[in-house]
Amino acid sequence: MTSPSSMDISPNFGALLMNEAASGIQLSNNNARQGSQLANAALQAQMVEDAREVGLLEGRTASGVLATPLASPVKTS
Repeated sequence: MTSPSSMDISPNFGALLMNEAASGIQLSNNNARQGSQLANAALQAQMVEDAREVGLLEGRTASGVLATPLASPVKTS
């Protein structure tokens, strides 16, 4: 005798249910992957923007330091 919670289904219908369940899981995983790729792209874009700003500031600083004499010219006369 079978338990009250069990149900007999045809093998074809069982295969269809398994296929639908697997497809649903794959679709969910694909949606999550696409969402994370979008978030990573936004993060990379912000990192590039920050790197540009830092590079510009460091460039100005380095040129200012390199262009500044360390000591006044020595007069020999």
